[in-house]
Amino acid sequence: MSGAAWVARVGCVCILAAAALSGSRARAAANLSEQYFERGNENYRMGAFFAAITDYTETIRIDPTRTMAYISRGLARTRVGKIDEAIADYSEAIKLDPQSQAAYNNRGYLKLNRGDNDEAIADFDKALEIYARSFSAYYNRGRAKLNKGEYDAAIADLTAAIRIDPRPADPYYQRASAKVEIGDTEGAIADFSEAIRGDSSYAPAYNGRGLALFETGEYERAIGDYSRAIRVDPNYVAAYNNRGIAQHKRGRYDDAIADFDEAIRMAPQYAGAYANRASVEQDKGDYSGAIADFTKAIGLAPKDALSYRKRGHLYYDTGRWLDSLKDLSTVAQLEGDGRGENYDLLRIWLLSLRLGEREHATTLVESHLKNQASDEIGDWYKSLCLFLLGRSSVDGLISAAADPEFKKANERRCEAYFFAGSVRIIEGDVEEGVRLLKQCLATAVTDFTEYASARSELESILIGAHFEQVGEEARRLVVLDTGVGLSVWNVAPGGPAESAGLAEKDIVAAIDGRPATFETVRHLCEVGNPSDTVKLDIIRLQRPMNVTLTLGGAK
Repeated sequence: MSGAAWVARVGCVCILAAAALSGSRARAAANLSEQYFERGNENYRMGAFFAAITDYTETIRIDPTRTMAYISRGLARTRVGKIDEAIADYSEAIKLDPQSQAAYNNRGYLKLNRGDNDEAIADFDKALEIYARSFSAYYNRGRAKLNKGEYDAAIADLTAAIRIDPRPADPYYQRASAKVEIGDTEGAIADFSEAIRGDSSYAPAYNGRGLALFETGEYERAIGDYSRAIRVDPNYVAAYNNRGIAQHKRGRYDDAIADFDEAIRMAPQYAGAYANRASVEQDKGDYSGAIADFTKAIGLAPKDALSYRKRGHLYYDTGRWLDSLKDLSTVAQLEGDGRGENYDLLRIWLLSLRLGEREHATTLVESHLKNQASDEIGDWYKSLCLFLLGRSSVDGLISAAADPEFKKANERRCEAYFFAGSVRIIEGDVEEGVRLLKQCLATAVTDFTEYASARSELESILIGAHFEQVGEEARRLVVLDTGVGLSVWNVAPGGPAESAGLAEKDIVAAIDGRPATFETVRHLCEVGNPSDTVKLDIIRLQRPMNVTLTLGGAK
């Protein structure tokens, strides 16, 4: 054999030997990659997510083309809150395998949960292109569309998810939430019920069904559902708040306050619970407590126009005109350019009149009317504005309130008599003003702010004071029945109450022999006339006394 031939053969052997060694190393690397991957899976199953991430990372270092290692590491990173890195892992998996339905689905889920609804929807679209019967892709795309306010599209996706698998409760709950938004209350109730049937411990479904029942006026059933939500989850703050609202609607003021107290105890920064408790306190006549709670709500949510509005009305009802004007003006700033009907402006007009700024008030209303398009305000609202501007009479305003629908006509009369009576009182015709405000109370539209303000104005004029519910401790001390007894508050200097010798913190036990309640005071305001006398049984520093009060309002 020649030397050249021998060299050639050796070289060939060497080459074969190298190839064999390379294949051996590849098999070893593959085995090692598989070992890290399996150990990562075991760590994941045991909840050792950081260890799992380390193992998956080593798997990828050895084999950068292993799609499932990226997906698995994405899952582990999700469990430890490394969302951006998890999304990056799913994106890498998609580069390696553009048909990876799991990678699109998982990435979409993470984008959905961080609020990137459009990007999430794009991923779910792709996942459904790859596999058209993906329950999770339909369900999560429905959630993303619900977040965007695309309610019909959300319902369609959630319905598709339910068709694929009707067992899970969540799609029914989400679909119910979308139906609430489009006004399909009955459909929402049915879906919430289906969610509860699938999972009897699903507290949000009880709460959601309670909200839907509340909207239909079924307050007792709503209270029942809120109570079930609380039994399932004793720390469900929203359920306490919602039950308090329903209890308030049923007139169970103490129960409502107890629910709001509990919500506030669990969530001291919950502005809505303070505002809702304030509304109950207002209806109980606890004006100082209501003002304090609205003030707390405003401090926690300084852009909440509703709390400013309600506190502004309370300031109005207690004669704090400047404070009321400030709050209602803040509402105007928060709510923008004031397009359409603006009842706050009408109240601001009354406040400006009381403060001697009639010309300024008139300019505001005229400017408001001038800047509205013809379809932005109704004829009734325009009638109120024209009356305040002096362009129509009281009789003309009352006539304009007429409507074939009794409820609407009655509500308009409530507003008409309030504004007409208030103007007469401010202009000095107190007796006529009292007569008109009594007509406002006669409408019994108790949920209108005009009704509450008329009642408060009559208390101020006829009695010269306001009243608060006596607390339980004080009631026990002076031995009064539950619900009986009013504490004197906000005595007007020189008014009937002061002239009769009443002082703040006196407890009124009886009025003309009838137990002193807010209903008794309301009745007195409705039927009492200027110069009538009223016998009051009072308790001052635990000593019983009798006083005679002459109602004010006479010329």
